[in-house]
Amino acid sequence: KVAGVMGDLEADAGKYPDYFLSWIAWSFFKNKNSEKAMKYYQVILDRNPDYIHARIGLAYCLASEKQTGRAFEILDKLLVSAPRDMEVMFARAYAFEMSGDFGSAVREYDRILEIAPENQTAR
Repeated sequence: KVAGVMGDLEADAGKYPDYFLSWIAWSFFKNKNSEKAMKYYQVILDRNPDYIHARIGLAYCLASEKQTGRAFEILDKLLVSAPRDMEVMFARAYAFEMSGDFGSAVREYDRILEIAPENQTAR
């Protein structure tokens, strides 16, 4: 049954809601398939360019593919409108890590801890 749903998803991803596609894309990213994840994030962004989770997810994928410049373009725009958004900050830290700039990644985690000192992920 899952195989049938995935085949249907491949054939017509546009008929599924954004939140569903976003979770599917995130699953592909977490399973090291950024190419497929980016495809689903792009479907979402084509119809809803302001969907923040798709923008963040796409940035993670780009960073994992060593396209950190493009990832930072997305994330920096998001930070302008939401400078204390921890999801964006975590994505920036990841992008810094993928670019080899570990000092900037640590500074980004420090910014997260300033907002949420109890955050175990940033520690």
